[in-house]
Amino acid sequence: MAEDQQMDRLRRLRAARGTGATRVEVYVPGKSGGQGGGPQYLTPKGGGGHAGAMVALLLILVIAIGVIGAGGYVLHQFHSSVGGPRREVRFVVLPGETVSSIATKLNQDGLVSSGFLFQLYYRFNGGAGNIEAGPHLLNTDMSMQQVADALRQTPPAPPPVDHSQDYNILPGHRAEEIATDLAAGGAVSYNDFMYQVRHGTFHYWFLTGLPPGAGVEGFLYPGLYHLHKHFDAHTLVNMMLANFGAHFTPAMHARAARRHLSVFDIVTMASIVQRESSIPVVEEYIAGTYYNRLANSAVVGNRLNADPTVQYALGYRPQEKTWWERNLSQTQTGSAISPYNTYLNPGLPPGPISEPGASSLHAALYPAPSQFLFFQAFGKDNKTHFCVTLDCQNNEAGVTVN
Repeated sequence: MAEDQQMDRLRRLRAARGTGATRVEVYVPGKSGGQGGGPQYLTPKGGGGHAGAMVALLLILVIAIGVIGAGGYVLHQFHSSVGGPRREVRFVVLPGETVSSIATKLNQDGLVSSGFLFQLYYRFNGGAGNIEAGPHLLNTDMSMQQVADALRQTPPAPPPVDHSQDYNILPGHRAEEIATDLAAGGAVSYNDFMYQVRHGTFHYWFLTGLPPGAGVEGFLYPGLYHLHKHFDAHTLVNMMLANFGAHFTPAMHARAARRHLSVFDIVTMASIVQRESSIPVVEEYIAGTYYNRLANSAVVGNRLNADPTVQYALGYRPQEKTWWERNLSQTQTGSAISPYNTYLNPGLPPGPISEPGASSLHAALYPAPSQFLFFQAFGKDNKTHFCVTLDCQNNEAGVTVN
């Protein structure tokens, strides 16, 4: 009987191995399978081992997809800019500054999308030791990687110190005065500037038809010029001439032609008017008076009798340290031998005597109509008196304009 029980146990064991049973023996003393007390084999239902493996595989797959997606996002951020309108940013890295601090500032300045990702990038690419201290020129079109690469570069050298100066060329100055001021500031040498004014070659339409030997005095347009040390004299004179060309319009040229005057004539008249006054309405009446003198042979012999032209002829006055004689006498007006002395010579002088501004050029083109032949500029009442006769002028009577 015992032998039969033993054989039955062996058969059960072989059957359990053949069906993939879990080899767990539950032994109850005094009992054996079915009939008596031997080990019992518990067989799982429905293939539970395969299901567990499938769940584990799916979990691993989900984790892998997440890791790949996160890696792709990070790589995309490394190679993308923050977007939006392009902005230039001067970004300063302080000596010894940490990557964390740099990353925070980059994010605050809108240069990277994430300070944390920038730190992560640099941790894997050498750390703060690769960042160069100093000012870096960055922009919002740069990717995070480009920003990182830029911070590794030595910052550009600071721009050179600007040693330039502003020179305000005033209306009514003659070329020698301008040259003196420019030379005092170190912009150009006096001699270089005057050579270009007198002998330089320039190609502008308003310079065509100038008398032989005439320079560009009168065409050096007044205004503010930003110059550096040791500026080229030819370039500077050319700038002034270009400025004149920008202000003397085609309409002004046409107006001169209707008056049967050349641009050179207009500039010459305007340069004299400019020395007499800087008040636009007064300039217009002075220009009108001078044109009346040029047309009158009976009273003034077609002579301008203009004090500024005699001052120009006399030149520099060392006692007064000026190019314009302050106390011009009748002796000087009657004895200064020069083609520029309009007390002795009829008509306009050989050329301009100063650099006229916009209002005096306008006055030369649009003089106030009148019968005046005389005027007293800035009389005792600080007004300009216009008269038909010389006696009227000497008595400061007539029409006052201010």
